[in-house]
Amino acid sequence: MIALGVSLALFLVYLTLGLGVTALFPRSFPPGMRLRLAPGVGVGLYLIFAIALSRWGLPVKAFVYPLTLTLFVASVVAIIVRPPLPSGSEVTGFVAPLLVACVLVGSPLMTFGFHWLSYSNDDMANYSLGAQRFVDNGYFEPPTAATYLGNRTMNGFYWAWAAVDGERDGVEILLASAASVLHRNPFEVFMPLIFSAFLVIVVAAGAIGLRSSGSLVPALISCAVAASPLSGFGVFYQLLAQEFGLAGACSFAALLMGPLVSYRAPKDLVRSAVVSAVAGCGLLANYPEFLPFVVLGFILFLAARIGSLNILRVLAACSVTTIVVLVLLNAQALAMIVLIFRRLQLVHNANAAGATLFPYYLIPSGLANLWGLQPIASFFLDPVQSILIAVGGLLTAAVCVAAIFLTLRRDTPAAPMLCALILFGMFAVRTGEGFALYKLALFGQPFLVAVVVSTIAVAATGIRWVPPRARWVAIATPVLLLVVVGLPSLATYRDASIDHHLGSSAAFAEIPSGSRDALLVQVRDIARRTHNVVVVSDTPNVSLAKIQSGYFGDDSLLFSADDFFAGELAQPESPVPARDPTFSALSRNFSRERLREFARATFAFDPGARRHEAAFQIDRRIHQSETGGEPFLLSTTDRQTILNRDGFASTDDDVRIGPLAAASNHLAFVNSSLGGAPGPDTPRDRVSLFQLEQDYYFPGRTMASVGRYLLFSYYGRLGPLRLILDMTTTLNGDARNRLPPAAAIGRHRVSFHAIGRGSARLVSDPILPLEIDGESYVGIDMGTPGAQLPDHRTGLMRLYGGNVPIDSRNIVGFARDISAIPARSISRRDTPSAIGQFPQDLGNPALFYSGIYEDGWLAEDARIRLKDSRSGNHLRFQFMVPYIGNRGYSSSVTVTVDGKTRGTWPAPLGRTMIDFPAKLRIGQHDVQLHFAGSQRLPGLDTRLVSARIEHLGFE
Repeated sequence: MIALGVSLALFLVYLTLGLGVTALFPRSFPPGMRLRLAPGVGVGLYLIFAIALSRWGLPVKAFVYPLTLTLFVASVVAIIVRPPLPSGSEVTGFVAPLLVACVLVGSPLMTFGFHWLSYSNDDMANYSLGAQRFVDNGYFEPPTAATYLGNRTMNGFYWAWAAVDGERDGVEILLASAASVLHRNPFEVFMPLIFSAFLVIVVAAGAIGLRSSGSLVPALISCAVAASPLSGFGVFYQLLAQEFGLAGACSFAALLMGPLVSYRAPKDLVRSAVVSAVAGCGLLANYPEFLPFVVLGFILFLAARIGSLNILRVLAACSVTTIVVLVLLNAQALAMIVLIFRRLQLVHNANAAGATLFPYYLIPSGLANLWGLQPIASFFLDPVQSILIAVGGLLTAAVCVAAIFLTLRRDTPAAPMLCALILFGMFAVRTGEGFALYKLALFGQPFLVAVVVSTIAVAATGIRWVPPRARWVAIATPVLLLVVVGLPSLATYRDASIDHHLGSSAAFAEIPSGSRDALLVQVRDIARRTHNVVVVSDTPNVSLAKIQSGYFGDDSLLFSADDFFAGELAQPESPVPARDPTFSALSRNFSRERLREFARATFAFDPGARRHEAAFQIDRRIHQSETGGEPFLLSTTDRQTILNRDGFASTDDDVRIGPLAAASNHLAFVNSSLGGAPGPDTPRDRVSLFQLEQDYYFPGRTMASVGRYLLFSYYGRLGPLRLILDMTTTLNGDARNRLPPAAAIGRHRVSFHAIGRGSARLVSDPILPLEIDGESYVGIDMGTPGAQLPDHRTGLMRLYGGNVPIDSRNIVGFARDISAIPARSISRRDTPSAIGQFPQDLGNPALFYSGIYEDGWLAEDARIRLKDSRSGNHLRFQFMVPYIGNRGYSSSVTVTVDGKTRGTWPAPLGRTMIDFPAKLRIGQHDVQLHFAGSQRLPGLDTRLVSARIEHLGFE
């Protein structure tokens, strides 16, 4: 509850500061409109001074209290001098949408407080680390040598973002300010801050709707935006800069297309230009990429009113606004304008990746996603899917017409803005820019909702037979219907953000169970127990790695998977600010010295083929402790990874720490040129270990899709070991479901002996880890290339975008566990003597098998390791061969035990039981089944099956 209170407090601060600035408006300015525009203006006011103080060299913690207090007191004085005095209905229309937003979008703040991690987007981690730097450092203050050379205080790496690259950093200063006031790590303040930005969007959206429509239309617009699935998705996906930028864009657009062109008196025009400039400063400082949309929307607005406006007066007002923005933001404004042009140049380079990672609006279901009729990355069977697409298409066509009509005939700032977004969207569709369309769909929600509600209001007002007192019903009813239809999608996005993975989580969530397990608390507590040591993290997760670096500030934090901060280095070719030429040579020297700590190496997955050589890098500092002591291993548990689950006692912890030398049979994934974990620098077709997702057959458990090549660092006692591979191809959906011919690789290559189709828990022959530059490595080659999961499109899903993959992963199957065990320990397993309950029996980690579907079906071949607990037992095999349209079908089954054939029996349709004396020694035995034929299951389930096991075991 405190975290939600922080969001509301931040919103009230923005509101107060903005009301102080909007006091410049004439008394005739509508008080309700002033109330709605104030928060967006307040954000701009604070950033004008905060950025300037930061650029002058002050850390945020040094100026946040005096600056905030000074601006707050000055704003209160301005409010007293010129209070807004809204009516009761205007206050209700302002407060009610805030309550809707708190219930529908902000409710996780009440449950998880400051530890709500939501989707744990990599952008969130970058913003938080950047803010952490601003808390303790001035804008241009360089990092120390220890930062680069020892991976200490790694937020210093983000110096290059602000001082060298000129990236947008307004939101980082806002986050740093909130963190400084609350005395909390920016990671813990991130969600309360972004929700405060969402509240600003909600109220500002009411200001861009139909003007002169009373208080009902703005209130309905704000409520609809608060309940919009895609508007809420921007919060859950942690698009901090975009959220504050959109808040500024709504306020700036409302001012540009309202008071800036309405007042004729020069005094009033200049005052409105100053207020508009303050809002524009907030937009430019937080998300300058949105400025071209506002400019185009304003041009369309002027073009539609060319005969009714004094163009010279409008140009004068725009000139004043521009000059004021340039004066207030100074060099920061020029840096953001340069950033806009740089972003435009990079758009075309990201086309392929954007279409692959964000295909949702390049396929017909995107029409339904746009309106919240169905969640992104979730699909329905026809005819439901086609109906949703048709409805979404009709609504989209209707709103395009409505936007043009309102632009030409009515005073509605949202309409020309939506037209501008539509024009950009048409260009993105033509060029196949999936990422751009994805962003436009998010950006456009306030403007789309405002156009819809405004159009309904115009239509209801024009219907003569509707009594005036009943017009509010005619307006509110269709709006309420749209809101209700979108609530299930909004709930899906919200549930995914609080670890209730319901489909879309696999597409967006980067850290599973992070909020539920209070991951931030775990990392913080571990970091507090360490001091001046070298910590080696085994996580390949970029977001988790950066979260860890945000807490292990004073310790050397190294990563076995990859150098996650290489992209943030001030590279030798980077342009360094002329104001600090001394740091130019120092920075380049740090970068070069740090790069010497890394060795380039190769790992041969197949010694006979050069194309199977994986290039990777080794951090030599892992075994070079600065303190003379042994490094510590910060390891992830089974709640965060599929690795090392065999024999692991499940825990509520996500991370744990211990001496690296004490690690036993521990695998740590390593990014290589042939296979890596998802990340901003990893091509999608080279990802071989994806995020965790819910296991379809084992509720409460998780699995991860895997590609062909997986490389691991091995920590533990050197000697012969085996690798365990627990995986399934049942969910591949390719009608083959064949298990891959996987091999384990160390000093030599050995087989996992996989056979059949479906799922398997395999154990490799013994291998010895391969030592490279003092580190031990093992790998797994699945033996077959990864492939995209097939998507069977029907109905309107085939309308367009057939060449756009819905799921761009190239995978071999889904892994449940990859572990290393001592070579001799396999014989000491408490192997079961029989199986017959599915899928429960297959979930037993002591059962090794290959070729059984989780629901008990098997195809031509299967192998199961069972234990004969006493001599004289019989081997009993009871199975059922299904009737699938062919009454003449017949087959046979051959049973082999420990490589020796025990007989072949007929396998007719229906149930069959085979029982014969085993006459085997006490212990583990491999039972292999081979059916002479197979059939394909009907309907959507196209798996090949021979029979379904009802019982198999020693009795």
